[in-house]
Amino acid sequence: MKFNGPVPERVNGRLAMLAFLYIARHEAETGQTVFQQALGLPTNYGAWPLVALMLLMVYATFPPALAGAREEDFGIFSVAAEKTNGRAAMLGLAVLAALEWHSGFAFF
Repeated sequence: MKFNGPVPERVNGRLAMLAFLYIARHEAETGQTVFQQALGLPTNYGAWPLVALMLLMVYATFPPALAGAREEDFGIFSVAAEKTNGRAAMLGLAVLAALEWHSGFAFF
């Protein structure tokens, strides 16, 4: 659980991948920016399953890591690909938010 440990990066990467897909899809459907979606989240009941899935993902990620399980590839799912995709999603969310903040309109 330390700052540069495997758990925070794994959790944040997985959450960023889920969030980026949801934000991009919702933005394409409604034309709302990232910030408009974030402000409307408490009343957007369609997003609550995503929030529940994110909480479940956080809960499911911790026990193996805290028990000392090793990171291993699983078939076509590799540890390196998950880290790369998670980092790309985190960066993509930050860039998307910055672009929309600066321009004032939805990117997708």
